[in-house]
Amino acid sequence: MSYFLVKQAGFLSTIQDLGRFGYGDIGISQSGAMDEEAFLWANKLLQNHPNSNMLEITYGNVELISFTQSIFCITGASAPLYLNKQKINSYQCYKIDKGDRIKIGFVQKGVRLYFAIKDGFLEAKELNSASVSVKEQIKSPLKNGDKLFCKKSTSTILSYLKKEYIPKYSNHLRARVTLGYEYQEFSKEALSRFFQTNFIIKSHNRMGYFLSSPTPIQSQNIEIISNPISFGAIQITKSGEPIILLKERQSIGGYPKIGSVLPIDCFRLSQLKEGDSISFEPISLQEATKITRKFYKSFL
Repeated sequence: MSYFLVKQAGFLSTIQDLGRFGYGDIGISQSGAMDEEAFLWANKLLQNHPNSNMLEITYGNVELISFTQSIFCITGASAPLYLNKQKINSYQCYKIDKGDRIKIGFVQKGVRLYFAIKDGFLEAKELNSASVSVKEQIKSPLKNGDKLFCKKSTSTILSYLKKEYIPKYSNHLRARVTLGYEYQEFSKEALSRFFQTNFIIKSHNRMGYFLSSPTPIQSQNIEIISNPISFGAIQITKSGEPIILLKERQSIGGYPKIGSVLPIDCFRLSQLKEGDSISFEPISLQEATKITRKFYKSFL
C-alpha cells in the first residue's frame, strides 16, 4: 500500500480541496483551501485536476516519510523545505521514493503552505468534498502517526514556476471591495473612514479574519435580520470592528455587511498573520467579475 506517514503533524494540517458547495441552507460551510491561488498552482504544476486534494499546512513544522513513489510540490507561504536534508524550492516538482523524508520548517513569510502529490490523496469524500471542516468537525486534522494513502506514480513531470510568477507575501494587503446591498446602513462619514483606515489583524482562523480599528466604523443599524453571508463578506460588529468571513464562515449572520473582499484578495489575506495590516479600496462589481473570471480561466 502506498502512503505518506505523518511523523510531525504541525499546528494545524488538514486535507483540502476546493470545498463543498450547496449545503449552506443546512448550515454547512464551504470549507476548502484558504489560499486557492497557491492551491491551484500546485495542481497545475503537477498536471492534476484543479480540484485534486492536498495538504494545507498552517505555520509549518511538518515532517512526512514516503512509503511510495510519486511526484510532489509545495506552494504557498515561504518556509525552509527539505527532501532528505537537502534544501528544495517551493513551486517546483520533485520525485520522491520510498524512505524519503520531507521536512517543512516554520513559516518565514505567510501563514499557509500546500503539499501536493500527483493525483492527490485517496481521501473519502463527505458531502461531495474531501475537505476537513474544523468548525463543523467534518473529518479531522492530521495527527502524528496518521497515514495519507495515495496511488503510486511513475510520472516524470518536473515542472516549476518562474520566479516572477511566484506569489509574494508582505505584511500589508490593499484589498479591493465591492459594496454590498447593506452599505446604506452606514453613513457617508463611516464609509469614508472605512476606506481611509489601516486596520490591524487582531486574530484569524479558517472562519475569518478579525480586525482592530483605531476608530469604530459604526452602522446606523447595529443589528439586522440574519441573512446569508458570502465568501469575503465584511461584517461590522457592535464594537465597530470588521470581520472578513472566509471558508468556514457561518451561513447566516445578523451584523450589517459593508461589502465583500474580492476573492483573489481573500486568498492573499489568508497569508497574513496577527499584527499585519489591511486597508481597503472600492471596486465595481463589473470590474471584480472581470478580474475573478480571468483568474480562474488561467488555471483551466
